[in-house]
Amino acid sequence: MTSGKHIESTEHRVLRLRRGLWSGAMAGLDNFMLGEAIPVDFRDIWRRHLSDLSPFCIDLKRNQVVFVRVASDVDLTAAPFYYHAQRQHAIEVYSLGFEQFYELAEELPDDAGNVGFLFSTGRCGSTLLAKLLQTSPQVVAISEPDVYTQAVVSGLSQDEAAKLIRCCTRVLSTVHRRRVPAASFVFIKLRSQCVYRGEVFRHADHRYRSLFLYRNATDVVNSFYSLLPGWGRAVVRRVPVDHWYLSGAQMRLRISKICPLLSDKRFADLPRSCFNICVLMWLSAMESAARLQAGDEPFFQSILRYDDLLLQRHSIVATLFKRWCVAPPDAQMLEAVFERNSQSESGIRSRGLWVLRQQDEESLRSILARHPLVRVPEHDLKRSFSGTA
Repeated sequence: MTSGKHIESTEHRVLRLRRGLWSGAMAGLDNFMLGEAIPVDFRDIWRRHLSDLSPFCIDLKRNQVVFVRVASDVDLTAAPFYYHAQRQHAIEVYSLGFEQFYELAEELPDDAGNVGFLFSTGRCGSTLLAKLLQTSPQVVAISEPDVYTQAVVSGLSQDEAAKLIRCCTRVLSTVHRRRVPAASFVFIKLRSQCVYRGEVFRHADHRYRSLFLYRNATDVVNSFYSLLPGWGRAVVRRVPVDHWYLSGAQMRLRISKICPLLSDKRFADLPRSCFNICVLMWLSAMESAARLQAGDEPFFQSILRYDDLLLQRHSIVATLFKRWCVAPPDAQMLEAVFERNSQSESGIRSRGLWVLRQQDEESLRSILARHPLVRVPEHDLKRSFSGTA
């Protein structure tokens, strides 16, 4: 980065995390208890601590991008979820305005052709795939940095969201290539909501590579629903308190960002329950992926199904690496990834529990039967677009 003019920013020392914060909560300044704000020159901070800085969240109230700094020996990419590791290891936070952020990013190398994004339905093996790809020393895999989620779901215009995505990608790529000089490809796994506005990523830079990973609806909904504690599932099955809680105006607005089809007229009569939201989140992601792929220029270079990933792990990973001009890792390294839970250090890890009842599965099928395209839990999206590997 060239030495340029002063970039005004504020620095806060992180005192501690806010108590009671859910592991899957969106990144935000309110995640922390912070010390007093100190004005600093972020260009100087960047020059001295580049490898330890990363964009954490977007503060829309102030039109700022918030960075965190971690200790030099902390590897954020080793964690199942990047945003969670940033939150756990943050020492200091820095806030700088959008224009200052854009100025900083535009000075960095542009290597968009060597960046790939993984879109998914969620709860479908995306963390596993990221860990598989990270077995190559030439690949840096970043799992769910929340700046992308916020750029997509915050209601920003396409141009503004695309600019944030492009600049965040340059920053993250620069930071992690500094940490891993041998890396030639940066792979970024996104939260499932990002597929709803996937076209923004193409608008940001058409050179980005894009993949979509999915799994059948029954397994995905079961995995989402199992995140509720056992007592919570028992309560909402007997007394539908979730219908009341999820029907408030503010909650409806928040849910619409993670589950667009909940406000679709085809499903307007469905109660706003935790179970129905899980079903419609999966369906929203599948519908969005189909829409993106059906255009004149298909959005995804690869559409992968979780079951195929399990059965054909070596050939699928080898194919992706070949497309990215990256040497594949040793087969034993890939198998080692499969032997451990890729989310084992996370509070939202899959526990392998089956919590759906037969009536739940029947309800799921009846909801999907209303959709004109994705009508069954086992819908084969990959086969719908036979030209996609």
